[in-house]
Amino acid sequence: MQTPLANKYPNLYSYAKARHMSLQSCLAPTNCLNIFRLPMSRVAYNEFLSFQEELEFFRSKSDMDDIWIYKWKSPTYRSSKFYQKHFESIVPPMPYKWIWQSKCMPRIKFFTWLLLNDRLNTRDMLRRRHQVLEEGYQCVMHQQNIDETLHLLFFYCSSSQSRWFAVGIQWDMQGDLEQLLIHQKQNFSGPMFMDLFMITSWCIWKERNDYIFQHKPPSMATWKRRFRDEVKLHLYRVPPNLQDVIMNWTNSL
Repeated sequence: MQTPLANKYPNLYSYAKARHMSLQSCLAPTNCLNIFRLPMSRVAYNEFLSFQEELEFFRSKSDMDDIWIYKWKSPTYRSSKFYQKHFESIVPPMPYKWIWQSKCMPRIKFFTWLLLNDRLNTRDMLRRRHQVLEEGYQCVMHQQNIDETLHLLFFYCSSSQSRWFAVGIQWDMQGDLEQLLIHQKQNFSGPMFMDLFMITSWCIWKERNDYIFQHKPPSMATWKRRFRDEVKLHLYRVPPNLQDVIMNWTNSL
């Protein structure tokens, strides 16, 4: 029985004396009407006749063991199925789906998820967490004395804009990041836009961290070298028919 009797016979269920009665207790009485309040409507009585026939079927199968069927139409419990069933009503924005569908390595996927949720440890995030920085909260990649935010670091400052321009992407920062990604993907002519976005963002973040923690000054040549190396690491995850195209494009940067 995959459908609860209360859902199968809703009109009859409204006349039940006990709302949480088990099927076993329904099979016990010789007169099934004893478990319902009388009188009942014609619609409920018609459901009762069908219900009585179903009870007779269960009585004839009383020697069989019960089988539990989960909501995903299987007798086998799986945590992944439970997770999918629990969150099936939630529809995430498309860029979040693109993250997990991409060919990037897990560390870059997780990094991009943090980026879209504004959870990266930028200096603005550290200030929101009440972390005191002696050197201040200014963006080290920006030429002017401006506080570092996620949008400034990755999209607004001249350093990041030059990196995006090198891979053929120009940002019009009107709207939230999810909508911008959808718009950019629609207008992008090449393949694997989301992978390109993720690797480019990752390399910008690594360049920024190298400057802060290892005092390596940022340069376009160093960034391009890192970008090429990162793309080469991902080549084995890319379909074979795209590997040569991607490699030729990367070498032309």
